[in-house]
Amino acid sequence: MASKNNHLEHTTFAFLDIETTGGNSSRDRITEIGIRFWRAGEVVGEWQTLLNPEVRISSFIEQLTGISNAMVAAAPSFACIADTLEEQLRDCVFVAHNARFDYGFNELPATLEVGVS
Repeated sequence: MASKNNHLEHTTFAFLDIETTGGNSSRDRITEIGIRFWRAGEVVGEWQTLLNPEVRISSFIEQLTGISNAMVAAAPSFACIADTLEEQLRDCVFVAHNARFDYGFNELPATLEVGVS
C-alpha cells in the first residue's frame, strides 16, 4: 500500500475546465480552456488561454461566463494551441470538471487521446 501512496504523491493531476459559446457541442465552440495542476494535495501550476471560437458569443453567454466577443477577437483558434494543450497534459492524470459536456466539443477528443496517461 505504501508504494501506491508514494506513486500518488508524485503524480500530477490536471483539472481542466472549458467555457463555450453554448451548450450544443455540434454547433457551439470553446472560448476558454483553464487547467490547474495538483500534486501531493497542492497546486503546482496553472495554464489558461482564451480561444477565438470563430462564431459569435451571445449576450446570454457573455453574461454567464464573463467572456465577450471583444475578449476573444484576437485570441488564437483551437488549432493554434492544440499542440501546447497536449504538451500541458502530457504525463498528467486528466480530470475533467464536467467530462461529458467538455468531451463533446469536437476540438478536445483528438488532443486528449494523444500523450495523456
